[in-house]
Amino acid sequence: MKNSTLAIVLGAALSFGYISTDKPILCNTDKQHKTHIHNYEDLQEKEEFRQNYKLSEGTQVEISNINGVLEVESTNSDVAELYVVRSAKNRKDLEINRIKVEQNDKTFRISTKPYSGFIHNVEIRQRIKLKLPTNVNLTLSDISGLADIDSIQGSLKISDISGQVSVNEATNCQDLHDISGQVSIGKLANCNKIYDISGQVHIRKSTNCQEVYDISGQVDLGLEQLISTGLKVYDVSGNLNLKFANEINADLKAREISGNVNVNMPNLIITNKRDRNNFDARIGSGGTPIVVKDVSGAIHFKQLEAN
Repeated sequence: MKNSTLAIVLGAALSFGYISTDKPILCNTDKQHKTHIHNYEDLQEKEEFRQNYKLSEGTQVEISNINGVLEVESTNSDVAELYVVRSAKNRKDLEINRIKVEQNDKTFRISTKPYSGFIHNVEIRQRIKLKLPTNVNLTLSDISGLADIDSIQGSLKISDISGQVSVNEATNCQDLHDISGQVSIGKLANCNKIYDISGQVHIRKSTNCQEVYDISGQVDLGLEQLISTGLKVYDVSGNLNLKFANEINADLKAREISGNVNVNMPNLIITNKRDRNNFDARIGSGGTPIVVKDVSGAIHFKQLEAN
């Protein structure tokens, strides 16, 4: 297929040291996040665009340089359905920040077309809703606004987002980083790194995640399964809530913990307590290494609920 470009107007707790008896404060729910999306208001002048695109399995989908709201829904078909609303205070301002769509055999791109003229005191809002096949690879970057993603079976990369990010399910998440806003994820698998997040991080269930670090906010992490090389969580400026599935066997090292520690797990045993800031523990029969370091807040160890 030749390249084509379209410019579109568009219980009893086992505890030690200093104990926090308060329940962990969970991050905001996905329902609250979706409320923010639905409350997003267009400006007075609007232009809309709808178009369908056929995508093959494994297509690299790239969405970048968007100012507004992005919603990605899943579809079982091989057709991507794009709906774009662009709004401004004045009709002439809609000539700025047009949406550009590019497609070839392997790539499908949505971005904002550069504007070469002078821009002063102009506000353009973009609202994009995209129905996307689940078997594609998705990359999001340079988005100033909210991003809400349904389910992606291909690879997922998210970076440079100024706003909240919500993901329902990602089975091959590679990296999430440089996000200024809350991150909420339902199910996450095979994620290499989550880092440089200025906001709370809430992951309900994760499998084979490797590193979570440089988080300016509370972290709530559910662990269903660990990769053999283990998990590292460090440089967290906030409370850390770790929830473990019954099947997990791990050796835990906690270092430089500034807050209280609350353990509510029958299969977690403290094996070496140097002081209240540094200790070792065994989960189940032990084995897979978990390192938790430099947490400026309380740590809560809990059992992961089955549902």
